[in-house]
Amino acid sequence: MEKVTITKIFRNTTNKEGKAYINKKGYPFSLVSIFTKEHGEQQLRGFGSQETDSWKEGDTVEILIEKGEYNGNPQLNFKIPKKNDLLEIR
Repeated sequence: MEKVTITKIFRNTTNKEGKAYINKKGYPFSLVSIFTKEHGEQQLRGFGSQETDSWKEGDTVEILIEKGEYNGNPQLNFKIPKKNDLLEIR
């Protein structure tokens, strides 16, 4: 778990073609991309939630960072820590 300070934040509900993101169950979702002081120009990506809706530039937030891959390129993903994650860290 890591505390980071957001320098830029972007929220997307549609893809490049303008189609809404829809999950397997048919519900819409959003993707959030953030840049942080701690990671410089490295983009961190994750799913939108009620908690991320209130995030803005300058906020310090606590997230879990995972290494991932997209189209063969490495990337960093983030998620909001859940109670189980907090217990596991203890």
